[in-house]
Amino acid sequence: MLREHPEAFGEHAEQFAERSDAEIAQRLVDGNLVGAFVNSELAGTAGWFLQKGAKRQHIGVIWGMYVAPEFRSRGIGGALLDQLLANIRDAGCDVAQLGVAEPNVVARELYESAGFKIWGREEDALRVNGKPVAIIHMWRML
Repeated sequence: MLREHPEAFGEHAEQFAERSDAEIAQRLVDGNLVGAFVNSELAGTAGWFLQKGAKRQHIGVIWGMYVAPEFRSRGIGGALLDQLLANIRDAGCDVAQLGVAEPNVVARELYESAGFKIWGREEDALRVNGKPVAIIHMWRML
């Protein structure tokens, strides 16, 4: 996913490949990662984390949403999102936030269909191959 869609993620594939197994395992735990499987094959992943600081711990932030191309248009993204929202709610959060690369209209439409609203646009948030990518920031109450 990092190689195929570098504009959608904040980390370079090369940087991720340099991480140790222990770092990756800890990131999976800390990032509250969930997966969707079709016939025992990983079809998609997404995670969330709790905002830091006592005044922001009511906010769960969704990160790393990805569905492999061969599994798209099957409702997997919606199912992952529903599970994340349930997990965030179960953790006691009242608000969910996320950021989506502006060119990713399909993802933005999924989030809007789940009740997310745009609250801001971050110009030049990422640079991919020297080109700026804007991030659309979204939120919803739970």
